Amino acid sequence: DQWQELGCEERFEEVDRELALAASIGFNTLRILIEEQGFGVWYHDHDGFMARFERMLSVMGRHEIRAIIVLGNDCSRPKPLWKLPAPGPQPCDWGYHGGRKLSQHGSFPGAVGYTSLDDPALNPKFYQMCEELLTKYRDDDRIVFWNIWNEPGNNGRGKITAQHLQKLFELGWRIDPKQPLAADLWGGAYGAADDKNEAQKVAGACSDIVSYHSYSPLASQIDIAKRLKTLYGRPMVNTEWLARIIGCEVFDCYPFFAQNRIGCMCWGFVAGKYQTYEPWEGMWKEVERGGGQRYDLSKWFHDLFRPSLRPYDPRELDVIRNVNAQMDAERAGESVRAKIAKTRKIIAEDMWQGFRRTKFDFNGRTAWVVEPSRAPRAEMPWTWTMQWAEAFVDRTGVPDLLRQGFHHVTLEAFDLRATDEGVAQFADFQKFLVNALGFAPKADLVGMSWGGFFSVRYAAAHPANVSKIYLDAPLLNFDGFGREPSRIGPWSAVAPTNGDWSADPGMPVNQAEAIAKAGIPVLLLYGGQDQTVQPAKNCELFAARFKKAGGTIDVNQRGLFGHHPHGVDPDKTGLITGFFMR
Repeated sequence: DQWQELGCEERFEEVDRELALAASIGFNTLRILIEEQGFGVWYHDHDGFMARFERMLSVMGRHEIRAIIVLGNDCSRPKPLWKLPAPGPQPCDWGYHGGRKLSQHGSFPGAVGYTSLDDPALNPKFYQMCEELLTKYRDDDRIVFWNIWNEPGNNGRGKITAQHLQKLFELGWRIDPKQPLAADLWGGAYGAADDKNEAQKVAGACSDIVSYHSYSPLASQIDIAKRLKTLYGRPMVNTEWLARIIGCEVFDCYPFFAQNRIGCMCWGFVAGKYQTYEPWEGMWKEVERGGGQRYDLSKWFHDLFRPSLRPYDPRELDVIRNVNAQMDAERAGESVRAKIAKTRKIIAEDMWQGFRRTKFDFNGRTAWVVEPSRAPRAEMPWTWTMQWAEAFVDRTGVPDLLRQGFHHVTLEAFDLRATDEGVAQFADFQKFLVNALGFAPKADLVGMSWGGFFSVRYAAAHPANVSKIYLDAPLLNFDGFGREPSRIGPWSAVAPTNGDWSADPGMPVNQAEAIAKAGIPVLLLYGGQDQTVQPAKNCELFAARFKKAGGTIDVNQRGLFGHHPHGVDPDKTGLITGFFMR
């Protein structure tokens, strides 16, 4: 349907609408498959195909969207079902991935696919089409790269396609287009020397850039990207991804691709006749045999928009728009990372709990900022775990707040134990976040154990810098905790001569009144059986003084808990997120 004359006016109107939609969320590239379908039209209606191909590029150009052009394709059906596509009405079967009951997506396990290149009469014609397109558009800036083969070696075609793919690369090298040439790496050994897929080895050896496919969840996406970078060291584009039913989601994978400068093309955009929102046929067969328990069939497989052009999940589009805006800001030097890099050395970038994290040097200390995937809230709120930022994360509500548009930070300064010098470092860090990155002027503090000690001392010294404090089994008093340097660090040098830490004005337990009078609300969680930080000398004494001073404090005592675990069960974090968001 995409390339034939029948119905083309209606289709181009549809293309125009959908490309406008793509541009509205920040997409700038479209992967166009010619392969068997386009070849069938080129063969039967050469001039019409060429005119419509040019028209497609022109329509895309109006929306500032460029093309990735796919020529060959090994996603194919066995020879008994093969025929060269011909112009005319193109029926579809509803309810099937690929738009037909016997699709190439798992309907024929173990069978060898068949394509036009296996037909002696059509083989030279196929290369003729490729040569014509590569020659005519060799200098066309509307084309990003020539994706000359989709999944070479799929459907048992490894040895068959290897020679065809090599020949097509050689044709491309002779024409020498200015755009890169790349065939897809899509599984197994990804074209490495030990790959049993001969066609994929050709793809790995001959491609100018890495075009690869992965429908895996984030952890596997990270591993695959590292592996491909090690194998090839070339620019990378994941030309097929997004598989919600097996855990490949927009919310974490899309930010990962952006952070690592990996281009990405989600398979499917608006739900239509091809029905890529349906599971692969092979998945259904597995389910029907009693397996497939890992598949979440309540979700769409691919596609971002419904036929009405409304989103499948508006939250996904929030993420896509924001990440695209972040990368535009990156190029303009205005992203969070770019602003950090203006004055600080970037140490590393990675994914933290599914969100982009930038680690950097701050006055000789490691600091990091985690960005929300969706658009940040207008007021730019942020949470700050002051110590143990990697501990009990899913129990603290921090990931939930990131999903709500908060940023999250930490500064590693445990050695200073929030002495006056440590508090000054914290204040300098906040000044940087507010002035250089545009964060809200007041922080939401997360203080677990020692982090509670840091939080209270910081808030007492700089009450104007703090919005709210969530304290979790906080250490607030050294009395009963220990006085060895290994325990209390530099505080051991200023220990009271009589050993009575409870009377020391520097102890957070003695700063409850100051924080209460500053109007800083507190959420306090602690275990009634805590043997590490004794409640009577820490949490309970602090809470009593805080209440007496007129402060707002929500106390949650968990009678049977000890010092650990911090936080609450992951499905109950609304207690914490609600505190910070109200």
